[in-house]
Amino acid sequence: MPDQPLNGQYIIESMLYTTKVLDVDGGRANEGTPILLWENSDSPNQHWQLTRVVDENGEVFYTIATLGDYDETIMRTAPVMEAPGPWNPGDPIIMREYEQSTSGDQRHRHWKLIPVDPSAPNYKIMNRRSGFVIDIPAEGQGEKVAQYASWEPPDNRQKWRLVPIGLASGTVELINGSFEEPIVSTPIGYQYFSQDLVPGWRTTAADGIIEIWKSGYENVASVERKQHAELNATGAATLFQDLQTTPGTILYWRLSHRGTLGKDTMAVDIGPPGAVIQQQLITDDVNEWGRYRGTYVVPPGQTTTRFACRSVSTYGGYDHQGNLLDDVAFGTEQN
Repeated sequence: MPDQPLNGQYIIESMLYTTKVLDVDGGRANEGTPILLWENSDSPNQHWQLTRVVDENGEVFYTIATLGDYDETIMRTAPVMEAPGPWNPGDPIIMREYEQSTSGDQRHRHWKLIPVDPSAPNYKIMNRRSGFVIDIPAEGQGEKVAQYASWEPPDNRQKWRLVPIGLASGTVELINGSFEEPIVSTPIGYQYFSQDLVPGWRTTAADGIIEIWKSGYENVASVERKQHAELNATGAATLFQDLQTTPGTILYWRLSHRGTLGKDTMAVDIGPPGAVIQQQLITDDVNEWGRYRGTYVVPPGQTTTRFACRSVSTYGGYDHQGNLLDDVAFGTEQN
């Protein structure tokens, strides 16, 4: 069976009507906008960001967010696919803002990709809350997709192909490089988040915690926009993203680094997951951000590349504090 898909950007193509894809109705997502089956026009409202948010008892669940336009006066972040209650067969699939909270039941916004082909990225897409899969209940362009119990119909109405946007266009791009999501909402100026709530990023920390600061906290202004991260949250850790890559591609990286109490040191590691190689060792003090750039050529046979920021040491040896990080980029666009 194929591996679980990586965090990334995809077109979700019907295996029943192979020229049609999942599409946000009207091209603009609002609260409750339905998902349709529509002719593939490669438009932004047909592009989807898959982000791995839960690993539970060997099962992996994702959020599926639109990369198209949405009403920013209502929603702070890109809305995600939801299977709304009361979870009856035939209920539609719609768009909702993903609540950035560790409380509350978010299972109706989590999706499992069930492989259906041993050699291709073809899946059923099952909702974690309802247990139903995305189905095409009626033929024709513009029909709303819905949730139904998984079964094996004589056609492929419940099967979908993930087509990576990046590989199709040759583009590779790390996401959430300035740590703007989720939004820090505490009055003290920083917040601990489960990695499941931070788009793109994963951590090696045993507790899965990522620490994000507001610009201005401890008199540190962010380099890019309104937030930045601290590598050493509850302990020394590595923040990383895994991206689909094509061998021979030149990738460019950039980041800003700063000490917290004094001189802190981190490393940039790049390579296949489990075998990354240190690219640069970086040390900065508390006075200003250091800015760094580099390049990386994807070696033969490497179709998954990890970009990692690893804490090496902190001033005073405090594992739970140090190594501020912001304005991270890694991809095919030269920066």
